[in-house]
Amino acid sequence: PDGWTYEGWLVDSNGPISTGNFLTANMADSDGAGSTGGSDTAPSFPGQDIIGTDLNDGSFTAVISVEPVPDNSTSPFTFKPLTKSIANGAATAPTQHVMDVFSVSSLPTGTVER
Repeated sequence: PDGWTYEGWLVDSNGPISTGNFLTANMADSDGAGSTGGSDTAPSFPGQDIIGTDLNDGSFTAVISVEPVPDNSTSPFTFKPLTKSIANGAATAPTQHVMDVFSVSSLPTGTVER
């Protein structure tokens, strides 16, 4: 809904790297190929080229978060409905990774009374 967007992240022990904000999975994200993008055209879906990042050591996690708008944080917001550890060798043998769905029952809830 209005006031919220998705954001992709690549997370390792050095912290998160944003891969851009997006509203739909079938359109480019807010920063195209991104600040680390190569010379290729940005994909027509969320994500970006991450030049100079070795994804082969198995220490990375891909995260899709739900972010408030405006968002002034350089870290993922609390709501992370999709995550996936990136397997060793993923960069040399591209593989589709099915992301793990966050347990909805662990989301905060509340009620409003008049």
